[in-house]
Amino acid sequence: MEIQINQQLHTVTDFCSVRQLLQTVLPQSPTGIAVAVNNAIVPKSEWDQFLLQPSDYITIIKATQGG
Repeated sequence: MEIQINQQLHTVTDFCSVRQLLQTVLPQSPTGIAVAVNNAIVPKSEWDQFLLQPSDYITIIKATQGG
């Protein structure tokens, strides 16, 4: 199925959870990030159970240091 991640189209398997998605698209462990699906934050405690749907819009935000 197709979903949008940070304004780019991606194809993922059916019944893909947020955690599975992150393991696919992020080269490192998903620390210091927030995930929103269709503009609603998904708590990290729900990443394993939250299943993505066709045409979902996912925003991944990574915290960075700087000043």
